[in-house]
Amino acid sequence: MNLICWEAQQHSLIHRHINEQSWIYVLKGEIAEKTYQPINGSGKFQLSGETLLTPRKFSHINFGEQLHHELVNPSTTRSVSLHLYVK
Repeated sequence: MNLICWEAQQHSLIHRHINEQSWIYVLKGEIAEKTYQPINGSGKFQLSGETLLTPRKFSHINFGEQLHHELVNPSTTRSVSLHLYVK
């Protein structure tokens, strides 16, 4: 379990969770979760969706999905999120 403070406009790299499930719960501010699909093994990604998470909202990623994602604090203030990973 990780508690992450996101400064304004801070973001993660595009990544996926292999062999684990992931839950993201927003405690303060906003976190945009952008989902991506790989483009034919090219190492590039195409945006496939975006969800804005606000306080008391959560997202779940299942390890069986081929989904990649990026987390972004789109606001001008700090956001805080709690992350739980289960193998």
